[in-house]
Amino acid sequence: MKNRKKFLIDKKFQFKTTFKIIGVVYILLVIIIAGIIVNAVSNNKKLAEINERQKRTIQVQKDVLLALFTFSKDMNRKTLLAVHKQISDEIKYNLSAMDKNSAALTNIAENNSKLLYGIIVFVIVIAVVLFFLLLRATHRISGPIYHISGYIRDISNGKYPAIRPLRKNDEFKELHELVVSMAESLKKNLKK
Repeated sequence: MKNRKKFLIDKKFQFKTTFKIIGVVYILLVIIIAGIIVNAVSNNKKLAEINERQKRTIQVQKDVLLALFTFSKDMNRKTLLAVHKQISDEIKYNLSAMDKNSAALTNIAENNSKLLYGIIVFVIVIAVVLFFLLLRATHRISGPIYHISGYIRDISNGKYPAIRPLRKNDEFKELHELVVSMAESLKKNLKK
């Protein structure tokens, strides 16, 4: 059988059904995305606060180190050098760790933003794919209804309809067979 290329047979029914299903999916997606957005915005706000505290802590550490260097000029050289080395090493470690933490926090905030954009693109792609899949699915319903309606119209006008078989995956096959059987019975009765 030749493939039928007309997918919009009953536009009103097909679009109504398609948009209802897409609407339900979108409501669910909006709820999910709203939760993710609230979480991401909250996390970004917290991360920004942590990052600012880290920056202030780094500055305080730098100020302490500078004060130690200044103070070291006035103390006993031998004791001062031992204390200075230990404190200096610890402060350098802390500064390095805080710089890494600050970079990690910034990276987390950037990843949250990328995640949000990715979700938005994903939702748009899902909508487009769903639209075409549902349009195709409703075609398998609308096509048989369209043909059965045509058969009934022909029969009510006193004509025998040009019967066409349904496609393999079409719906309403049982109804189609009943209408075809009715048309054949009417044709036999008219010949008598």
